[in-house]
Parts: sequence; structure tokens; C-alpha cells
Amino acid sequence: MPEQRVRIDGADVALGECEWVLWASCGCPNGCALADKHGGTPLVTEELAWRAFYTTRRDVEDHKKRGFRLELMTRDRWSAEVYPLMLRPDCPHTT
Repeated sequence: MPEQRVRIDGADVALGECEWVLWASCGCPNGCALADKHGGTPLVTEELAWRAFYTTRRDVEDHKKRGFRLELMTRDRWSAEVYPLMLRPDCPHTT
């Protein structure tokens, strides 16, 4: 089976080199998921990615209404930008 590829920022990237990042409305990363589920269903669309985070349509819609969003990015970008943010103990946007 040929490796699936996606287009990110004008570049053709292997799906296995990508992560979906769940951003909270404040701007903090709230979770991440491998785009290529290694034997499971690849998360090739945003809808599939939402379903990887939340099992019901109601939960998906609730989080969208609260300002959560998903972003597909390369693992290199994730490592450089998102991983350090996920290591923080607290959200800097709260008082």
C-alpha cells in the first residue's frame, strides 16, 4: 500500500510525518494525535481527527463552540513549536 501524502504549507509531506494538534481557545496545545495511526485508520481529514479526540458529535461541536481547533503540521514543526508548550506545567493564559 503506498504511503499517503498531504500538502502542508505548499510542501508534499508523508502522512506518517505529521501530527494533528488540538489547540484550546486560549492558544495552548491541548493534545495531539499521529496522523498516520500505524495500522489503524489514518487521520487524513480534519473530521477524522476530531473523532480521534472526541467520540461523539456532541463533544466535537461543544469543543468547536468553545473555540478549540485542529491543525495538521509536520512532526518537525510539532517538535520545535508544540512539544515545548506541552511541557509547561500550567496555561500561561489563566490568572
